[in-house]
Amino acid sequence: GIPPAGVVATGNQRRSLVLAQPKAGMGGLEDLDGLTRLVVQAYAAVNVAPACGQIPEALGPSHVFRVFSGQLGQGEQVPEVAWLHEQPDFRELTLKAFRFAFKITVDCIAMTEDASELEYSELDVALQELERGWHLGEENSPAWQAAMEHRVPNLMALRRSGTSDIQVLRHTLREDGARVGELRSEVVQSIWASESLELRYLTNDDDERYSIQAHPTLLRNMIVQSAEYPIFVSPPTTVWL
Repeated sequence: GIPPAGVVATGNQRRSLVLAQPKAGMGGLEDLDGLTRLVVQAYAAVNVAPACGQIPEALGPSHVFRVFSGQLGQGEQVPEVAWLHEQPDFRELTLKAFRFAFKITVDCIAMTEDASELEYSELDVALQELERGWHLGEENSPAWQAAMEHRVPNLMALRRSGTSDIQVLRHTLREDGARVGELRSEVVQSIWASESLELRYLTNDDDERYSIQAHPTLLRNMIVQSAEYPIFVSPPTTVWL
C-alpha cells in the first residue's frame, strides 16, 4: 500500500531535504496535499539525499545508472532513504516513475525536443504507452525474466561498459519467420541409393566430393549425412544350409 504522507526528519549534517524547508512567505511539506507530499519526499530520497548538499545534477550518470537499476542502498543511513526502504510498494512505484522519466527524456533528446516543454496530454500518452508495452528495469532480474515470459513487446535496461560508459539496452519482440519443407520418402531413398552406389562401386572414397554435396534445393548433403552406414545396418539373418 501507499504510505501515509508524513514529514521525514532531515539529517543534521547532510541537510538533504531541502525541498521540505519553508521559504519566506511559503509553507513546508505540511502545507502540501498528500500526493504532492509523497512526490516531494520520494524525489528527496532519490535525488537530493545522495547529493550530500550539492545540486542533484552533480551526481552524474552513475547516479542515474544506480537508481535505474534499483540500487538505493548507498544512502540507507540517511533518514529519507531509510524511510523509502521501509515502504517497499512505494519504493517500487518511485523506481518505476524514475525509469519512465528517464525513458521519456531519452526519447525527447533523440528527437531534439525539450522534455520539460511537453504538454500534459503528450506526457499522458507517453506514460500510457510505457505502461502498456514496456518493461524498464535491471537486466536479467526476476522482473526482467517475467516480462520476457509474458512477451512484453519492449524491454529496456542500462548496461555499464567499462568504467565510465553507460549503454542503453533495448529489446523489441518480433516474429521470426521460418520456411518449412517436406521431401517424399522416395526422394530420400533415391539419394541414399545413389550415395551407396558411388561409395561401393565407383572406386572413389572421397566423402567430400561434389556429387554428394550437390543439389542444395533437395538438401542433398544433409540427407547423405543422415544415411545409415551400409554395413551391419539390417538385423542378423540366419541362413540354413
